[in-house]
Amino acid sequence: MTIQYDKIAEDYLLGQNKYATVNESEKRIVEKLLPELEGKSVLDIGCAGGDSIKKLELLGATNIYGIDISPSMVAKAKKIVRRPENVYVSGFEHTNFDNDCFDIIFARYSLHYAKDIDAVYKELLRITKPQGHLLFVVHHPIEALLLQKKSTEYGKQEIVSIRIFGKKVKIQMPSHTLKEYFSDFFFDNFNLDAFEEGPSVSDNLDSHVVPDYLVYKATKK
Repeated sequence: MTIQYDKIAEDYLLGQNKYATVNESEKRIVEKLLPELEGKSVLDIGCAGGDSIKKLELLGATNIYGIDISPSMVAKAKKIVRRPENVYVSGFEHTNFDNDCFDIIFARYSLHYAKDIDAVYKELLRITKPQGHLLFVVHHPIEALLLQKKSTEYGKQEIVSIRIFGKKVKIQMPSHTLKEYFSDFFFDNFNLDAFEEGPSVSDNLDSHVVPDYLVYKATKK
């Protein structure tokens, strides 16, 4: 995924700014579910150009870190966040953070890029403090299933193309099932606190009204 976002970084950030008001319902859900940020250690995984970090800063986060697999995105994020030294190039499955170091781990439209969701959960379990929180937004599995070209079988993973920001930017990601997000490993180690899904007219599926995002919050046991 590094090459993907290095190639589309400029178009992605332009689209993000232009369509900042899209999916307002999802943004309201996220703000409602966010734990108290003041004095907490926060990690944004898949921070892209730093937009979410800036918003978390405005909401009271002071000790916030960001990681992204794209060097181009990290370079752009460093230019707009308060503490650029806290933003790194890193994958999600293996990080250099200490055990039990984050109170809150946030990911907005980034977790779904991982082929193996449990591999990410294992790393997040390691670096999240006891009773720490996860808050994630992902593309909905139903939309991903309907975009599959090679197979209509739910659970048969396939790289699908999704167009965002008024169809101006194309991204690719593995399709996932709800069971992958809410796996046995997940429930063995985290409590699911909230679950929301949002329907909208899909940019990618003409005439289909489908849930295109999934928001969930969890607490480490």
